[in-house]
Amino acid sequence: MRFRPLGKYSFDFRGDYDPEFQTLRNFSVTGFLSGQSFFLGTTYFVTRELEEGTFKTNQLQADLAIGNLQEGFSGSTSFSYDVRRKRFLTHRSRINYGWDCCRVSIEYQGFRIGVREEQQFRFSFFLKGIGTFGTIRRPERFY
Repeated sequence: MRFRPLGKYSFDFRGDYDPEFQTLRNFSVTGFLSGQSFFLGTTYFVTRELEEGTFKTNQLQADLAIGNLQEGFSGSTSFSYDVRRKRFLTHRSRINYGWDCCRVSIEYQGFRIGVREEQQFRFSFFLKGIGTFGTIRRPERFY
């Protein structure tokens, strides 16, 4: 179910009902708020352990972006947080500066899932009409 009273914000409610167990298997609540130079989105979701081999989860995800990707400074951050275990699973932060012809981006990201834990710094230089140099993939709709 989606509720969108205005173009600037919306809410989603989703769930899966399991007729075999006669209960909700999972559900999520998502909210979006956007303006001319910012975006905020967050989701809270729960998965229930109804049978052996399925995982019980309780997570919060959020995305925040500020600025204009076309020109000037912009930044974004996103994360996934495991509420049950009280730890971050993934996180990513990026700052950008763009001109008419190009853009420079620097990003820090990391994840901690199971026994694997990594952090990475990435960078890229985008040149309109020429290509990209660096370790961040070019966005699909930059210009």
